[in-house]
Amino acid sequence: MREQPNYYSIIPASVRYDKELKANEKLLYGEITALANKNGYCWAENNYFAKLYDVHKITVSNWISNLERQGYISIKLEYIKGTKQVSKRYIYLNDNPTPISEKTNRYKPKDLQGINEKTNTPISEKTKEELNNTSINNTSINKDHSPAKAERIPYKSIIGYLNEKTGKRYSHTANKNKDLIKARWNEGFKENDFKKVIDTKVKEWSNNEKMKQYLRPVTLFSNKFDEYLNQAPKKSKEGDWSEWDFLD
Repeated sequence: MREQPNYYSIIPASVRYDKELKANEKLLYGEITALANKNGYCWAENNYFAKLYDVHKITVSNWISNLERQGYISIKLEYIKGTKQVSKRYIYLNDNPTPISEKTNRYKPKDLQGINEKTNTPISEKTKEELNNTSINNTSINKDHSPAKAERIPYKSIIGYLNEKTGKRYSHTANKNKDLIKARWNEGFKENDFKKVIDTKVKEWSNNEKMKQYLRPVTLFSNKFDEYLNQAPKKSKEGDWSEWDFLD
């Protein structure tokens, strides 16, 4: 395990007072700022944070997903050449996280009224200068490491296609459905891959009373997505499969 950073972390007001973030997510954001100050990005894996905070790595994954969902961080993945297997993850701090006042159903507490409204953080220029003198470059993340603008994930199009093919009414705004699609999207799969999996499994399962119940996001977009995408088209027969083959 790599060494823990020995420099300051920063949690700006927009993060501290965000009601959409849990306390531990705010603490994790601060840890990410400390790690990102060294190289312009945070290198740590979920296992690192899990051991640091004594929680399960799935819990850490949920924290990171919410920080990304709220617009505070961006994630870039590197893959082993010729595969969909992730070799390295980079977590970048967004330079201008959305201020609380611009988010729906948010408010600024009274104790923020003395802070300069033109900034997203109460840290004064003098304080920034002092922090820089203690080996932190806190004014901004190195632009050379800034990720490209994140590609918009077509949740509505993907779920709409599934509903069209199955006659169902799954919601493209449901967090569970979005998380499943986002997980596969971050692995490098694209909209046409989702449609191909839907087409393949609809053809295979739609006429099978036992199996057609699994034409749903939690099954189709699970961690078996790559297997479904690369399978040869076929029709299923009654009794060919066990339901445990398709559950998370």
